[in-house]
Amino acid sequence: MVELSVEKALYLNDGITKRPTDRLVYRYIESFLNLLVVSLVNFTSSGDGMNKHEFLGSVFDAIFEVLSEDHKSRRGEFN
Repeated sequence: MVELSVEKALYLNDGITKRPTDRLVYRYIESFLNLLVVSLVNFTSSGDGMNKHEFLGSVFDAIFEVLSEDHKSRRGEFN
């Protein structure tokens, strides 16, 4: 979802043409973050399950992995 929301913000609907930097669309990224916030607020741990801190940590680890891979594959274009 991280990769998809960033691509939707940067590219037009054809997926190839980049948007001008002054016309980026952030609603996709904001929607993804809203999903994370709602998930965290409604998160309930069960007995030996993970707590909110561990849940958020695993989400951030996944986001880091996606952004790191994107940086490795597109060094010149990564911003």
